Amino acid sequence: YRYEVVQMQAMETPSRGVLSPLQVRIQQLGLQGPAVEVWLAVDYRYLPVRIRLVDGQGIITLLRIERFTVE
Repeated sequence: YRYEVVQMQAMETPSRGVLSPLQVRIQQLGLQGPAVEVWLAVDYRYLPVRIRLVDGQGIITLLRIERFTVE
């Protein structure tokens, strides 16, 4: 796998306001497999707040956190 730190990007959340998560792109080496991008909330122990998956056929699946609590 190849991991690439892309950027810090502002993201609005309903329960926490604006976060500045770290965007990381993950790809398999030498294969035309799925590409994954993960946004990690640095201030919240690198909690994944958004995941974007593009499969080999170009179908995009997007998961985004709506709400979380910190204890």
